[in-house]
Amino acid sequence: MSSILDSSWRISGVIDTGLSIKENIDTLATASGCWATFDIGSGKWSVVINQPGNSIKSFNDSNIIGAITVSSTGINELYNSVQVDFPHKDLLDQKDTIVYSINPSSRFPNERDNILNFEIKCVNEPVQIEALAIRELKQSRIDKIVKFRTDFTSLGLKAGDIIDVTASMYGFSSKKFRILSIGEEDGDDNILSLDITAFEYDEAIYNTSDVLRKLRDSVNNIVDKSCNDTVQTKDDINFGSQILKLLGASMVTNLLTSAFSKNPITGAITQILSPKSATLENNLISTFTEKNRAEMLKGLKTPVPKLTDGSGAALPTTLCEGSTLSIKLSTDCDTCYFDVNNVELDYTITGVQAADITPFPLTGKIKFNQTLSIPIVEDVSTETETLVFTIPGATASIEIKDKLPYSYITNASPTSVTEGNSSTVTLSTIGVANGTSIPYTITGPGVGRVTTALTGNVTVNSDLATLTVTTANDSIYTGNQDITVTFNPSVTDHCGQLDRTAIINIVDNDSPPAADTTCSYVSVPVVWCGSFDGTDNQLKGVTVLKTMLFPKPLAGESTITVPKTLTVTKGNPSTITVATTETIAAGTANMGGQAAQIITSFNSVIPKGLITGTTVTVYGYDG
Repeated sequence: MSSILDSSWRISGVIDTGLSIKENIDTLATASGCWATFDIGSGKWSVVINQPGNSIKSFNDSNIIGAITVSSTGINELYNSVQVDFPHKDLLDQKDTIVYSINPSSRFPNERDNILNFEIKCVNEPVQIEALAIRELKQSRIDKIVKFRTDFTSLGLKAGDIIDVTASMYGFSSKKFRILSIGEEDGDDNILSLDITAFEYDEAIYNTSDVLRKLRDSVNNIVDKSCNDTVQTKDDINFGSQILKLLGASMVTNLLTSAFSKNPITGAITQILSPKSATLENNLISTFTEKNRAEMLKGLKTPVPKLTDGSGAALPTTLCEGSTLSIKLSTDCDTCYFDVNNVELDYTITGVQAADITPFPLTGKIKFNQTLSIPIVEDVSTETETLVFTIPGATASIEIKDKLPYSYITNASPTSVTEGNSSTVTLSTIGVANGTSIPYTITGPGVGRVTTALTGNVTVNSDLATLTVTTANDSIYTGNQDITVTFNPSVTDHCGQLDRTAIINIVDNDSPPAADTTCSYVSVPVVWCGSFDGTDNQLKGVTVLKTMLFPKPLAGESTITVPKTLTVTKGNPSTITVATTETIAAGTANMGGQAAQIITSFNSVIPKGLITGTTVTVYGYDG
């Protein structure tokens, strides 16, 4: 077996010459996973492969004549299991049966058991039978069928082709269908039209992850071998002989390494590799009984190829010229039907020219678990390319980005200047035409000290453009600050080649203000006394009953703002408003002095009421 997918096209059997040619063609087509169809355009028979594909014709109101008929299969008619009879090569081409079922989680609610039975006479490879059986089962569950007429522009379509239909009435928006049949019709008006019948297309039918293999109860439909020791022993001898042949072949192909080394039946492995008595064939007879064979095959998967990078991670979607693309061929199964390490698949590379990846060939072979290193040549052409790497069953697309045929390098000299001085920013270029105008911007905390225009343009001359950044001495201490000069050439940098910025540090030459070390005090009222109207007893004014001395805050100290003078609005109640304030140090008990509770905001006062409010505790001295 040269590749996993080669078995899809292998015929291993005989056909009956007593049958018609059409019947034998249909038998071969079924075994090959394809359809034999008559092309009404060319008047010839042709083959359409049953494989994933893209729509080759779109249909909508512009080219559909008349109504669209849509029909579906009832839930009771859906198949959810498949049983295939075939001549099994490991049983000397005796008739064998394989059963697969849809995963219960994939069934519809209340779906009854319904098994699809058919026979394939000219395939004896169980892996190939598995692929055909699963595809037939899943394809039978696609139940939507459309019928419509179209005009002569669709001549050339044939059964098996994929089309897409847009019909808002049915909610179809470029919905894919596969043509089941197509026929010509000449109308009374001598206008040629085509009748198309197509069934719903679903790429998921080519995925086998949700299909389960059922352990078979019998080897063939003639004798129940579990009740016939003679046939059982003969069959085991035949199977043992075939294992011996395969073991010999495995020295070259290693086909059995994966299947048996990862098998849970460790006793069987021991007897194969280290027989202790009699002959190897006799040991195999006692080891590979029917149940053991079925148990060993249970859980093994057909390898499905997938493409990753060299580490097994996802491939990049973009890559720059001058880089190397690493592509590894892996599988989606830990335990496969056979060891894939020596299996080769053909690959093709499209979307690029041979010179773009020289000396790597555009076509060749790749083994499973092999990593190919494809050099992406850096050239001077400006182009848009997408490298497409294709193997049977998998495709990877990587967009190739151009490296720029020119460069920009930005430097500032000096990178640190004292305010009042200047720095020269130089833009060095390669391959940029003289007279090219390059925009610039100056940003950053220190732009207030820059006297050069913060935006503008510089001009390239002899691969150089310069900008002098001048600063001013503001005689105000604000500390050291950075500015950033950014050039903005009108090019797209895909591969990180543009060095656009330079940072300049502006050093402040002014001295910071000296700390206030003078200790001084301020007198602040701490007790207020109210004056009331003798007629209505409403508060009409306040006077200071007691003041205290509090330290003024030094630089960096915490402060408290307290009232210094008040105003009163007479009424019932009267309101007190703080007119002026004083800022004092928020002293604590450990600084000494006397604690005083100072009212910072006042409550309203009822007639003959007390003067109250929100207080804060500070420490001061009697004045």
